[in-house]
Amino acid sequence: MTLRCAGTHVCEVPIRAAKRQTLVELLSDPQLTMEALLDRKKLTSLPGHRFRYQSSPYRILTFNVQPEVVFVAVWNGQELQIDFERCEIHGLAAIQKAVVFECRATLTPFDALIRASASATLALASRQSFLVFPDAVLLSIGRKSLDLVFARLEQRCQKRLRKAVMQRL
Repeated sequence: MTLRCAGTHVCEVPIRAAKRQTLVELLSDPQLTMEALLDRKKLTSLPGHRFRYQSSPYRILTFNVQPEVVFVAVWNGQELQIDFERCEIHGLAAIQKAVVFECRATLTPFDALIRASASATLALASRQSFLVFPDAVLLSIGRKSLDLVFARLEQRCQKRLRKAVMQRL
């Protein structure tokens, strides 16, 4: 049996002086947008609008977790779509192969506003390493982990993305 928890998060980044066209210019360049949102030292550009990013480590229970993701970021004419292709969560020892993380996000420009929305799923493909924990405990840990992911996304949008737009005005 696979345990799974999922969540969604929407944040709005108000930028008073920004016209929609200015925001379109930023978001329609995935490289520029990803460099605005993420630490450039940890971001690697790959062919085909793909990127690799190694996150800063953070602590969950007794684990120091450090996600590494490969994702594609594509402007579709209306919004920037970001889809994770692969996510490895380093620091979970032997159980890291049992943990599956998926995420999809969109950044949509409006006049004086960028709306960022994300949906994420965290699943245990195998329960063998976790048999000592009840399902309720594992689901609670999963939800807290997703909350951390959404909090980081919110912070990056509110601070880094806003700063990148303000520099373009």
